[in-house]
Amino acid sequence: MDMIQLGPGDLQVGGVLPWPVFDSQERLLLKQGAVIGSPRQLESLLLRGVYRSSTEEGGRRPAAEAREVPDNSTPFERLDGMIRRVPGLLDNVLEAREGAAERIGRFADELDALYKEAPHALIGAVHLVHEYEYSQIHPVHVAILCRMMAGAQGYADDDMRSLLAAALTQNVAMLKLQDELQYHQGPLSDEQRQQITAHPARAVQLLRAAGVKDRRWLAAVMQHHERMDGRGYPLGISGNALGLDAKLIALGDRYAAMVSSRAYRAARESREALKDFFLHKGEFCEEALTLAFIREIGVYPPGSFVLLSNGEAGVVIRKGKEAIRPVVSAYVSPRGAPYARPFRRDCAVGDYQVRNTIKPDVSIPINLSTLWAV
Repeated sequence: MDMIQLGPGDLQVGGVLPWPVFDSQERLLLKQGAVIGSPRQLESLLLRGVYRSSTEEGGRRPAAEAREVPDNSTPFERLDGMIRRVPGLLDNVLEAREGAAERIGRFADELDALYKEAPHALIGAVHLVHEYEYSQIHPVHVAILCRMMAGAQGYADDDMRSLLAAALTQNVAMLKLQDELQYHQGPLSDEQRQQITAHPARAVQLLRAAGVKDRRWLAAVMQHHERMDGRGYPLGISGNALGLDAKLIALGDRYAAMVSSRAYRAARESREALKDFFLHKGEFCEEALTLAFIREIGVYPPGSFVLLSNGEAGVVIRKGKEAIRPVVSAYVSPRGAPYARPFRRDCAVGDYQVRNTIKPDVSIPINLSTLWAV
């Protein structure tokens, strides 16, 4: 179909989309009537490139949502294909469809395999891929961060599946509320607070009804809002009573939420989020585990926008051997013009030190697959 690229003047936070919007490959991003819930979601849409059909009839075409991802696709294209499947997977749980638990397990295995192949790209996606509904993208972000930590903790394959499945389904009992809270301002109502407090236990009920028998999976979902100091919910347990899976999900959930935005606050930069983690270490989980999370993410995690000492702007695409010397894909020249193709800059070599982190120029769209291919 003929496509029209949308700019900052066509979209706004809190605005209802009058048409469905697509990426450059004509894959559906948001349906007609969806609400752009946060500044971070709007920024992500504009950076990745967002389009609508030039004709109303073409804009309604559902085939773009179901298009299969080819085998030779990049990690970001494969991840996008997986993200599009998340609503259906969670609906299977909500409706207790036969095979729901097995499908979640296979999805967890698929995400694990993709992380093994392209860990830096997936960590980059946590910081850069925000164009979907929050309830759709957040569980994937949390699962990626859990996979990062589980690898460092030496998880076995079966334990990895349980952890990732729990991360993906932790909020299955409050999906609608999650999206509403993206653009909610003001204090929460009593009903909203009750839903939030009850959602871990309610999620376990839904998962059991959908055929989940994995005790480790269920325990992690039940405990993911508990705290080391006993001030969590719904059980108020503390200390050694908390399982490692729940602690990893809590860390991932908190970090992913902080680097996303809401209608009432901007997304935090990774360094701000990690500073908050450091200041509150030992409250949500052991101090050592929090510090391990900070080390794994790094000073300049993949997906950070940075200004180099030679004046170029780019995106960190992998951590370096030294924390302050990552590998960067430079896509904007010192004069401020986009390069025809990005250049790989190893900050451990030459005049390519990171000067500071920056906000991206949303008038210059980026292609994540191209940036990571240098």
